[in-house]
Amino acid sequence: QSLALGSSHHFGRRLSIRLKSSVAAAPKKKDDVILPTKEQLHMLAYRAAIPMVGFGFMDNLVMITAGEAIDSTLGVALGISTMTAAGFGQCCSDVAGNLSGGTVDAAVTRMKLQHHGSSENQLDL
Repeated sequence: QSLALGSSHHFGRRLSIRLKSSVAAAPKKKDDVILPTKEQLHMLAYRAAIPMVGFGFMDNLVMITAGEAIDSTLGVALGISTMTAAGFGQCCSDVAGNLSGGTVDAAVTRMKLQHHGSSENQLDL
């Protein structure tokens, strides 16, 4: 920290404090953390991507199936548009996704993917 005294006001001297960045408060620099290996990055990508693909498949399956069922039943009976039926199908898909998120996670856990082994500091890079 550095202090600078100045008199810029006619009522007296004013103390202005200029704080330099403190080393203790500064976050760790990239130079202080060992960069993850390509293998660690690949495993991290796989562990993040596989649940997303599984959830996306399930989400689209429910959305298309529910939208088609709604369109062929309520769409015909009530005269709603195909886009409205698709919107209702999306609502059904959202509910199914919220209810089955744990199932997708459990299925991916059973795959026993290798852990990436990255530290918290490496994940923050």
